[in-house]
Amino acid sequence: MSSTVCPQCGCRCDVLALSAGCSLGRTSPPDDAPAALIDGQLATVEDAVDRAADLLLRSRYPLVHGLERLTCEAQRAAVALADRIGACVDHGDGRPGRLFPDVGTITCTLGEVMNRADLIVYWGQQSPAAPLPVPPGCRRENLAPVVGTDFAVFWLLRALVRGKPTEPSGGLTAGRPLADWQRLAKRLKRSRYGVLVLSPGLPARVAEAAHALATDLNEFTRFRVVEIPDAGNGVGAEQVLTWQTGYGRAVGLHAGFPRSFGDEYGALRLLGRAETDLSLRLGDASLPEAGAAIATISLSSHIATLPGPPTVAITIAVCAAGRPATAFRFDGLALPLRPAISSSFPDEFQVLQRIEYALRHAAAPG
Repeated sequence: MSSTVCPQCGCRCDVLALSAGCSLGRTSPPDDAPAALIDGQLATVEDAVDRAADLLLRSRYPLVHGLERLTCEAQRAAVALADRIGACVDHGDGRPGRLFPDVGTITCTLGEVMNRADLIVYWGQQSPAAPLPVPPGCRRENLAPVVGTDFAVFWLLRALVRGKPTEPSGGLTAGRPLADWQRLAKRLKRSRYGVLVLSPGLPARVAEAAHALATDLNEFTRFRVVEIPDAGNGVGAEQVLTWQTGYGRAVGLHAGFPRSFGDEYGALRLLGRAETDLSLRLGDASLPEAGAAIATISLSSHIATLPGPPTVAITIAVCAAGRPATAFRFDGLALPLRPAISSSFPDEFQVLQRIEYALRHAAAPG
């Protein structure tokens, strides 16, 4: 088997065969998985698609979410479907986005890390969560502040980098002597090309503070921030949503044009407050807690293991299993995905296309 790129997480590792990959790379639907379920009963994909289209037509305020687990082509099809039915669309499963209009985003590719970095700081983890290339002679620092103090420490470092007087409390120094942070601030300013690597799971406000620190440091040197994602194609989802709607996440299309107001149209809010009456859940993203029982359409590679029978569930192949596609690496580089395995199940792009076709040809409810 020729070398290809693993589609399962943002690392986009090269793999010679799925058997040589990690557990994520070997994820695929079991051969005996049901093709589709309707109200918990076995069904054909055709019947499930027709039922999904009927539910979408009858829905008053639908939600489309989980785009971060799809290829860019499927993400574009999902946004087109959301636009057709006037849905709210969120790229993820409730986590905040990573676009910061107030401070911007200062990042770089892994190639720049390899060829230019002389200082790499890993924040929030003791070891890298993704394979970052490290050039010879590059200095590495592992920093894991006390939980809940990251935001305060970043603002302390911003003050130290700018040379402002500080009298921090114990909470601001995260249990370390102030002298430790003063030495770190000087080291950051002395670097020729520094990279701050953020571990997965950090709150959006912490990531924003990290980019603000990088902005301050760029007045003295060249400094970048690289964020390691939890999984999936979240970078691609933000790119596709921005390209299609002008907003990176949590977009409302029910008014006939795109609108976005923070988390107003986000999956976590709409499900938690029972403001939506139908959830179209894409990929294997986790499902935020719903405040009330609502109709659910699920496209997943493991529908048999989902908690509770959704109204409609369709088994899909692992992304890029059946056709060439595109996905973004976590450093923002778009990479082609070639089919690595064959599957008897349709992929998410094919299913979304079938649902949209059924919507175009179905009569609207009276």
